[in-house]
Amino acid sequence: MDRRGSATGFGALRIAYGATLFGLALARLKAPQIGWYDPFTLVLITSAIILSILMIVGIWPRFSTFASVLLLVWVDALGPSSRTFPLIVLLCVGCILLIAPGIDALSLLRARLQWKHWRKSGTLLAPRRMPAWPLHLLTTLFTVLYLTAAWRILRGAALWPGAFPLDTPILHGGVVLLAIGWTVMLGCTTFPPHAWNERLHGFLFGANAIVACALLFAGSAPLLSLILLIGTLGLLTQTDIDALRARCSRYQRGPITVFFDGACGLCRRSIFSIALLDSLHRVQTVDFRNETLRKEFAPDLSPASLDRSLHLRTPDGRIFTGFDAFRFLSRHLPALWIVAPFLSIPGIPTIGRMVYAGIAERRKRCTHEECKI
Repeated sequence: MDRRGSATGFGALRIAYGATLFGLALARLKAPQIGWYDPFTLVLITSAIILSILMIVGIWPRFSTFASVLLLVWVDALGPSSRTFPLIVLLCVGCILLIAPGIDALSLLRARLQWKHWRKSGTLLAPRRMPAWPLHLLTTLFTVLYLTAAWRILRGAALWPGAFPLDTPILHGGVVLLAIGWTVMLGCTTFPPHAWNERLHGFLFGANAIVACALLFAGSAPLLSLILLIGTLGLLTQTDIDALRARCSRYQRGPITVFFDGACGLCRRSIFSIALLDSLHRVQTVDFRNETLRKEFAPDLSPASLDRSLHLRTPDGRIFTGFDAFRFLSRHLPALWIVAPFLSIPGIPTIGRMVYAGIAERRKRCTHEECKI
């Protein structure tokens, strides 16, 4: 197993952590013990909401993470004492995020760097890697949490301080098994990488997500269960990400080829957005202005036809154009899965084709720097 961690995993952890802080801040705002006549409290919670949004989108990721973790300590004083232990764990995860390099992955800051590289080379930057020590810190935290839960199970107490007792032997067995597994995994960090280390890591990754979801739905310790679930993202290595990508695309018979006009500023930015959202690596882009590439990938399509609208060729040879090409792509880009069903609602395709036709007629006004449609 690769000893280096994945900046992508920690970027996803930053987003999930910010979303958790956002939910906590909103919950504090609606709490009955929070008075609307206390300006300091309102400013504090509003600041936490704004900073959590900045953290999610990745604007000044290091600063927003630091400020969010700092505000978490103050917001903690506004909540019930039964939540102290989960918030301490949440604070520990925030501190790991704060000192970890590479948390700007999946951020607007990283997107700007990707755009600069794309304009020069037509390719995206390689996935950012980071040292393994943040991953080891997160592994240590999980080990301590599960060992604590296992010890409390043996004593007949609730899993964690402040949690509701659960009389579920299967769930208790899963927690004890994970306590043993994380302890072994933590010890494995001192040994050279081996295939069984990778299998153990994959097992713990999946088992942790299942147990965290079970605890979350059981309602024993909702906040702590949510922390365990989002913390799983930070445990992702590049090997895990590649394996998940291969599993999701195992039925894909080949790449989806998208043809674009390299002389059009709007087209280049649109294709860059598609490449950025192509987390499953299912799409390949071809500039049809390059005659060699056009003859290789689209010998049956004329330059005039390609110039009229976006063209897409599926692995089985089907051609989609314009809005229909975008609708097809939305089913293969995870970030667009949420909007894909709405693009097939009766009436939407007709409107979409009209809007696309209007934009396509005016796209020549766009340059690489500005676009006046």
